Amino acid sequence: MEKELKGFHVKKVKIRESVLETEFKKIISFLVYAAVVIMPLLSLPQLIRIWVEKSAVGVSSITWFGFSAFAIVWIFYGYFHKEKPIFYLNIMLLVMDLIIAIGAIVYR
Repeated sequence: MEKELKGFHVKKVKIRESVLETEFKKIISFLVYAAVVIMPLLSLPQLIRIWVEKSAVGVSSITWFGFSAFAIVWIFYGYFHKEKPIFYLNIMLLVMDLIIAIGAIVYR
């Protein structure tokens, strides 16, 4: 299979993908989509601690608002570069980050 590579600092080059490269790309794609689901879930323990236990001791709202700001940058990047995993992952992370940041202010 031949295809062109285009990029920010890469000249157009025609390459031939081997079967091994194709299979590796499939595995990486699977892992990326798994990360889209798993990464936001990693914030759940923090979210539960804040909103269920009503305690934000040791949680910095500045940090979580910072995560939110950078998630917005990644959302735009994913949108403009048509990178669905980056786009959807960061939308979910933005929601989780904002819920945690707001909770850190409410329950400090």
